Amino acid sequence: MHPSFIHFHQIYDILITMILLLLFMNIRFSYLYYT
Repeated sequence: MHPSFIHFHQIYDILITMILLLLFMNIRFSYLYYT
């Protein structure tokens, strides 16, 4: 296990979390806007 691999994995995890958060917020705002 190389440290760089662990670092890359952490960055990938953070990236996925941010994308999911943005998608969730976008859906919520769209729902509030259309309601």
